[in-house]
Parts: sequence; structure tokens; C-alpha cells
Amino acid sequence: MKIVIIDHEPFSERKRQHYYLDQFLQHGVNVEYWDVSKALDYSKHVHYSYQSNHSVVRVFCDYRSLLLAISELENKTTVIVLEIFFRISTFSLFKAIGKQGLKWSRINYYQNPVAAFADLPTTSQQLRKTLDVKFLWNKLNLLYLNKNADVSQPNLLFLTGNSKPANNVKTVSLDFFDVEEYECLLLHAEKPLVNGPYIVFLDVMFASHPDLKRLNKKTVNEDVYYSKMCSFFDNIERLYNKPIIIASHPKANYNNEYGNRIVIKEATARLVKDSDLVITHGSLSISYALLAQKPLLYVYFEEMLKTETLRGYYRRMEKACEKLGAGLYNIDSEFNLLNVPKVDNRRYRAFLEEVYVKSSSDRRSNFEIILDNLLSLLNE
Repeated sequence: MKIVIIDHEPFSERKRQHYYLDQFLQHGVNVEYWDVSKALDYSKHVHYSYQSNHSVVRVFCDYRSLLLAISELENKTTVIVLEIFFRISTFSLFKAIGKQGLKWSRINYYQNPVAAFADLPTTSQQLRKTLDVKFLWNKLNLLYLNKNADVSQPNLLFLTGNSKPANNVKTVSLDFFDVEEYECLLLHAEKPLVNGPYIVFLDVMFASHPDLKRLNKKTVNEDVYYSKMCSFFDNIERLYNKPIIIASHPKANYNNEYGNRIVIKEATARLVKDSDLVITHGSLSISYALLAQKPLLYVYFEEMLKTETLRGYYRRMEKACEKLGAGLYNIDSEFNLLNVPKVDNRRYRAFLEEVYVKSSSDRRSNFEIILDNLLSLLNE
């Protein structure tokens, strides 16, 4: 069996882990990772500060070469794992996969965790979209394309947790990758990365995340953001007499944006496990806080209420606090003693089972589940 992973982001250490690249290679599976970030119109202008090399990586810089490479794949021995947005500009890619008779799947770690706090469009948003000629034209084109060629849905969809989509796509339940990492962490007792009690902040690259840039979403000015957060952290540290440690987003490369605070990358699980409090804007890494049963505090600021994109973040925070019993705090308000809610174990467990943890009846690892199902898909 040959697995071709076609992804709109460059290859990275995180991609290597999430696609279980080493395990596939150890099992004798021929794997290729196609980095098509520079071949797609919606991603080619995005700057990525991370990128790793590997012998299985193949980089495409133009769309025609990508379509040609797909046409050369053997459908009896190859299965596709696709991480590409379905758009008018990518329709021919999806169509080429179907024309070649290739089976394809998607490993969607984020669909259920993101959908759990989904922000429904407001009346004003719906009205603006209705009046947006470009939006309507793209929507009509996609509806037409879907109607005339059912190419946008995978043959197999891997989702985390136990929430299923409304369509008829065959789905398989996985653990969110954080769950596997946390379980491994518990098996190997390690000394805390930070001496003494501390509070951890789950960084999400709020002012500069490449996904927001790829989607052309407006966010907050970087200088304003870091100034506000550092001021807030100063107050928290004085109040609790504990340092705030920054659990850096894996795609970030920070210098002194957070002042002199310790910034640690690729160690969020360990940082959360040994912390006293977890602060977030809405990172999906709240999974670690739920697993470790740590109190959660969501924070926002006035600028988040000034643009549609950021107002959406705020509404997601409200839903998260309602669902998890977490705290919500405006860092622009007059500073006072924070009343952080206690952990609600029942709510935490229910949410983990809904969106993060696979069925308890399946004792296989994520890798085993993916391998077994891709083999079955190829042999159908």
C-alpha cells in the first residue's frame, strides 16, 4: 500500500506526528507527503515560520504539476489522505482524484473540537453575505459543482470523539492527538519543567496565526495585543505570586513578545499537567486542562468586540464557559481579585467524550485504527 498525504501546509514535526509517519514507515508502508502550500491560490502567499525536511516530502510550486502527479498515481495500490479546502480554485484537484479512481480520506482532528463551540452567524452577518456579490457567486459555483460531481466528500472521514456529521460520509472515531500524548505522559513520570507553582497561558498566535492570514481574516494589532497581555500577566503574577509560563503555539517563533517570561514550545501537555491554573483565549489544547482537571480562565479584551472575526472568538469563549463551567474575564476591566470557578468534573468528562476521546470499546491506538481502515478502504 502507498499513502499519499496532500496537505496545504509545509511539512513539520507536528505533521510527522499527526500523520504517524514513522509508524507507517516502520510497517513497510510507502508514504509520501506532498507539500502543496505554494501551488494553491489561497495558501501560496502565507508565510510559514516553520518547516522541516524529510525524505518522503515532495514540494509542489505550481498547480498543473500537482494535477499531473495525481494522474500518475496507481489507484489499485494508492490511497490519498487529503487536507485541502474544497473551493472553486481546487475543484479540478478533487475531480482529478475521482477521475483517477483514487480512494481518499481525511483525518480531521479539529472538526468536532471546533464545532463544539461553533459561532452561528448573526443576522447582520447573514445579511452582509446575502448582499456580497463575490460571496454569492462563489457559493452558487460550489453548489453547482457539488451537484454535478460529488467530489467534495471523502470516502472515509476520521473524526475525534463521538459526535458524527449530519451527512452520510463513513466516519471512524479517533482520540484527539492531545489525548494520546497525555496518556503517554502519565506513563513516563518526568520532573516538572518549571520549579515551583505557576500559571500557564495557552498561546494561540492570536495576532499572527497563519490560518487567519490564509483565510484573510482581520485580527488585532500585534503591538497592542502583546502590550495588553503583558500588562494583564503582570497583574496576575502580583496577585497570585506565581509566574506565568507561556506554552507557545507550535507554529510560533517568539523573541521577547511576552517580555521576560519563560516561553516553552512543544511541551504544552507537561506545562498544563503541573500548573495551578490555565489561561486561554480558546486554544484546542484545553484538552490537557480537561484531562488534568485544571481550572480554566478564558480572557478577552475590548478590541475583540470591534471586528467580526474577533467577536466570533468572544462568542466561542462564552459558549465554552457555559459548557465547561470555566471563568471569563475582560482584561481591560478594572483589575480585581479573580473568582476562578472550581473544576466541574462531570462537565469536563462529558465534553471529553463528546469531542476528544474515541469510544471506550475500541482499545486500538489511533495509528492502528487509521492503518486498518485505510487498508480496508483500498481493498473495497
